[in-house]
Amino acid sequence: MKLALPVIVIACSLSMSSATAQEAAGSAPWRAEAQDNICGVSNPRQVTNPAVVDYAKVLKATPEMQDLVARGIDPQSAEGQILRQRAVDHVGRVSSKVMRRNGHCSIWKTIKHRSGRNAPELTHELVASISVSAVAMGSGGHGVGEVYAADSAERPGSRLSFAWLAPALIGFASIGGWVLLRKSSSSGAS
Repeated sequence: MKLALPVIVIACSLSMSSATAQEAAGSAPWRAEAQDNICGVSNPRQVTNPAVVDYAKVLKATPEMQDLVARGIDPQSAEGQILRQRAVDHVGRVSSKVMRRNGHCSIWKTIKHRSGRNAPELTHELVASISVSAVAMGSGGHGVGEVYAADSAERPGSRLSFAWLAPALIGFASIGGWVLLRKSSSSGAS
């Protein structure tokens, strides 16, 4: 009987939906899904001054996606996936700059306020910033957004690193010492 009450309380609290839990704890004024966050504060309970964009339009405006379409690359191919990820990263970087410039705490694909008011729309400004950043980026000797295997070798962060070697050697030495210790203690006991 002593165990029954805590078990019932735990079961009831686990069965409460997250929306019910938010209402019980004082509902957040903004409602959104975490995967709809592009940059900035990603917890809707901490959002104070968000903005929204038409993500499909913004993504389509990136030079990477334009190159994907112009060259007729299959989006499911390896090169298509690389270009799409570069476009997503590009949108994230430019969104972050636009967010800070306009004084917003975050930019979302969709976000709703419980009172029904809308967050400011920044799609046009973001598209304009992407086109300006594409000109500033230059082509790097390749066509805009083109993917070459040699590109990754030219980047300093992609060089082979031996940072893992020291911890691995220390680990092997520790294991070796432990094995020797076990052997010496077992042979001394007999």
